[in-house]
Amino acid sequence: MRELLSGVAVKHLDETGFRIAGKTRWLHMLCSTSLSHLRLGTGRGDIPSGLAGTIIHDCWPPYLALEAVEHGLCNAHLLRELQAIIDHDKEPWAADMKDLLSDALTLTQIAHDQGKPAVSPEQAHQIHQRFDACCDQAIKFHEGLPPLARPTKTGKRGRPKRRTGHNLARRMQTHKAAILLFFDDLNVPFTNNEAERDLRMTKVRQKVSEASSL
Repeated sequence: MRELLSGVAVKHLDETGFRIAGKTRWLHMLCSTSLSHLRLGTGRGDIPSGLAGTIIHDCWPPYLALEAVEHGLCNAHLLRELQAIIDHDKEPWAADMKDLLSDALTLTQIAHDQGKPAVSPEQAHQIHQRFDACCDQAIKFHEGLPPLARPTKTGKRGRPKRRTGHNLARRMQTHKAAILLFFDDLNVPFTNNEAERDLRMTKVRQKVSEASSL
């Protein structure tokens, strides 16, 4: 199965923890829209290697460290993070970014429906400009806030702690190409739902098994 997936252009990655005989094990998913490869490992970082093409994932650092691949990030995760910033911190940039991602998705869906290979250059330019403006707005906003209080313990050094919204904006700015890959390449999906769906049934079966053993 792994060999069959090696020739697939777009692949999805995800992982989930399992308790087996009292020990934590990790089930790693590598899949496409038609093939799924599951592998049990002893550690969460025991991820697939030697991959090629495009991989879609949730921005977990070990996935980002994979080389010789093009990265696409799960925008469903980002939308949830943005919504949390909107609900709890009331930061305007997060609402703007959420609207931008929704608008970009709509444009790709229209292009698909019309049989076009890509969105128009004008649309692409506008979305990329809006993305940059949202990130700049967020970072400028946070840099204008007073720094968070440092820990009271003596001897604590290092860079000041950043707020959640600040970290999210910087991460989105850093990984802009991976976030907007679905928009720049219509063969790339908006989310990593393919891998999450394929893993979900294993978790359901585990819960049923645990319940039946009580």
